[in-house]
Amino acid sequence: MANVTLYLPKGIKILSIKKGDKVTFGQTLAEGDRGESVTFDLITLFSTSSAVLPGIVKVQSGDAVRRGDVIAEKKSLLSKKAIHAPFDGQVANYDKEAGRIELVAAGGPHEVIVSPVDGAIAKVGDEAIDITFTGDIVFTKQGIGKTKKGKLTVLNKEDEEAKLTDIDATRKGSVLLVGKIGNHTLEKAFGLGVASIVTTEVLDGDFSHIAQKTILQPSVLILSTADFKTLAKEAGKDAVVQGEHKRIIVQ
Repeated sequence: MANVTLYLPKGIKILSIKKGDKVTFGQTLAEGDRGESVTFDLITLFSTSSAVLPGIVKVQSGDAVRRGDVIAEKKSLLSKKAIHAPFDGQVANYDKEAGRIELVAAGGPHEVIVSPVDGAIAKVGDEAIDITFTGDIVFTKQGIGKTKKGKLTVLNKEDEEAKLTDIDATRKGSVLLVGKIGNHTLEKAFGLGVASIVTTEVLDGDFSHIAQKTILQPSVLILSTADFKTLAKEAGKDAVVQGEHKRIIVQ
C-alpha cells in the first residue's frame, strides 16, 4: 500500500467525504474559489485575551465582507483601534480560542481537487487529504504540467536519446518513459497527443519554453536513473503523472 497527500489551497472546501470512504480516479474531493487571504492575530493586535474578543469582533465565520468593513474594534476612553477588511471577500475562519480571523478575497479562480488514484480516504484535515492506494509512487526532480493519465510505455533505455522517428501516432495517450530527449522531439510528442514525457534528461537544457506552449498542454517530468529503472519494471500499467507536484503514480 502507498499513500498520496493532497494539499488544499486557501478557500477550498472539502466535500462530504470521511475516513474510510472509497474514491476513484478523477472523483471530486474538494472545490472552491481560490483567492488572496489574510489572517489577523487579534490577541496580539489588541493586546488582549480570548475572553475579551466577543465584545471586540464584529463578524462570524462565513460572513461576507466589503473592503473597509470593520472586522474588530476596541474602544477606550482615550483611544480607538480597529481592524478593517483589506478587500471584498468572506470570513473563512474565526478561531475564537486562538483569537485568529482569516479572510479570503472574492473573485479568485475556481479550483477543483480530484483524486489522482483509486483508493480509500485515510485522513481528512483542514489543510490536506490523505489517500491510501494499491500501487507505487515516484517523486521526480523536476516537473511541469497538470494531471495526466495513460499507459506507461518504455521507449528506450535510460541512457539513450529518443529520436524524432521514435515518436508516431501510436504513442497517442501514453505516458512515455524516455532516456533522454531533445526539445524538437518533445514538441512532436505533444503535437501527436502523447500524455506525458518522463525522462532522465532534456538535452537542450531548460524546458521552460515548452511550458509556455499552453496549446500543447505539456507534461514533462525529470527523474533519476535509478527511478527510471524502477518505473521501467511497471511498463503496461496505468500511470498518473502530476508535473506540478513532481510525482508519478502507478496502479
